[in-house]
Amino acid sequence: MTRSSIFSPLRLVAACLVLFVGLVGGHSPARAADPAVAAQGTVQAFYDALLDSMKQGKTLGFAGRVKKLEPAVAKAYDMDVMTRLAVGSAWTDFDDATKRSVKEAFYRYTVATYANRFSSFDGERFEVGAVKAIQGQRQVVQTRLVPAGDDPVILNYLMAADAAGVPRITDVFLNGTISQVATTRSEFTAVLRQGGAAGLIALLDKRVAEMSKS
Repeated sequence: MTRSSIFSPLRLVAACLVLFVGLVGGHSPARAADPAVAAQGTVQAFYDALLDSMKQGKTLGFAGRVKKLEPAVAKAYDMDVMTRLAVGSAWTDFDDATKRSVKEAFYRYTVATYANRFSSFDGERFEVGAVKAIQGQRQVVQTRLVPAGDDPVILNYLMAADAAGVPRITDVFLNGTISQVATTRSEFTAVLRQGGAAGLIALLDKRVAEMSKS
């Protein structure tokens, strides 16, 4: 697995990639008294699920990996926030039904990207490191993806508490600097300008269909 195959603009989700809708059920990560510990726990739980899916990847197949990763993505990512930020100013023009449809499409795409990019296990490991507090009570969890026999890939997760106070991922930074949300917004803006919300949904669903065949 090469670094370029893991993350590229809007081919992740970031990531991852890196890129990056509370639409599927599942229990929330355990809350902790220490916000840093809670943030680390959210990311670690996601990595545990991703690694388990990778180890069973060939047996599960694409559809099986998608099913396994759906609850993990829903728990770890605040995709409501990520979708709104990725869409940008056009979001305010959407009615509720359109917002819901766009969020669902982006969620499907995010899960499918993980299932496609992380399809097997080749000795990789995920390392969850330090947590840095930043403005507005947000935090950055520093992590590394360490491929066997290759250089580590730095993945930093921007975390913010959801309505229940649980820290969830709101952005992913490849190599510590490349924002999944910003990269996604750049592409979304162009698609929305040409085809509106329907065009964006169609594009995301087309990419999911293509990944399911790869």
